[in-house]
Amino acid sequence: MTLRDRYSPFNLLALNARLRHSLLLDIATSPEDNADHDGRYYTKDEVNDIVEGNTFDFFLNDTLSGIGSPEYRTMDATPTGDAESTFSDTITGDAFLIDSFTTSVTEPTFTNLVAGIFSLHIHGETTVGANVKTVRLFWELYRRLADAPFTETLLITSEESDILTSDDTEYDLHGSLADAFMLNATDRLVLKVYANIEDGDPPRNTNPLVTLRAEGVTASHFEVVTNITAFDDRYVQVTGDTMSGDLKAPNYAVPVGGRIIHNSDDGSDTYSHMNGAAYEIVVDGVVVAIFTEA
Repeated sequence: MTLRDRYSPFNLLALNARLRHSLLLDIATSPEDNADHDGRYYTKDEVNDIVEGNTFDFFLNDTLSGIGSPEYRTMDATPTGDAESTFSDTITGDAFLIDSFTTSVTEPTFTNLVAGIFSLHIHGETTVGANVKTVRLFWELYRRLADAPFTETLLITSEESDILTSDDTEYDLHGSLADAFMLNATDRLVLKVYANIEDGDPPRNTNPLVTLRAEGVTASHFEVVTNITAFDDRYVQVTGDTMSGDLKAPNYAVPVGGRIIHNSDDGSDTYSHMNGAAYEIVVDGVVVAIFTEA
């Protein structure tokens, strides 16, 4: 399960429970090092550390990307919802490239690749027989530059899979990024899936036909290890962010004309109340936050 799956929306009740001092006290005047940050609350860097190593999924599909030779297919940040797609090749030697997948021109939306274990979940099968060579899968991850000459830099080579069978089987193949890597904002990630064959003893003469499956109910996807920057549209920093839209929350039950008093360390008058259809947070008579019903 990824952070995307576990994410729950901003909870106004949690805000009320933790608002024990004036909100204005925590506006940093030295944001470069958070020197004056109130230690009772997480900074963005601390949140990064907490979730660092979580994964961001890219789902494999058969849409052609318009780049690469032969042309790469696509891996998207969300499933397509399309019917199952298949990718087949007769494997004629080791390190045989079956197919390549790239992120779209707008992905990834993050630049930090965190040192850790990256994983490909994919379905596959092969032809078998007494004279058919056995086959295993592995993958490589590349960084691709957006501009000519579109240089691709190898980042990770995975482990090999078990020997494929004639049954549609799901495989989880892992590869390790030893050191954190910073992408350019315009870079794309490229995943290449390969096969190795084994002649056997005595040698076998027939090359296997391998079929990979994605979309449909397969959930074939590639897991990228990153940090909270992959989810920038899901949180707001203590300082420095400009809201691009309305911040909305579920209706909060405050009696008409009533208000909730919050403790504050400096003696300021901090409270929240309903003002018509809006939920306001007020410090010393100044409205510092307004929430409208979702």
